[in-house]
Amino acid sequence: TTMYIMADRILNEFPSVDDVYYALPNIHYFPFDLSPFGLKNLKADAEVYMPIADPSGYITATVSRPSKGKF
Repeated sequence: TTMYIMADRILNEFPSVDDVYYALPNIHYFPFDLSPFGLKNLKADAEVYMPIADPSGYITATVSRPSKGKF
């Protein structure tokens, strides 16, 4: 939804733009187990997260203006 809202705003503000394309890395973060330190940080208590090393692909979106046709 956020990518669509951003693209829609660009298309509304700049008539010369016909298409907006995004390719964003899909990065995951997992709760870090702090139980060895006597702290709860899993499930509902999670506040500290660890990113994985590489993105898990990309999230893409293309939003275009309606075609005006040739008539």
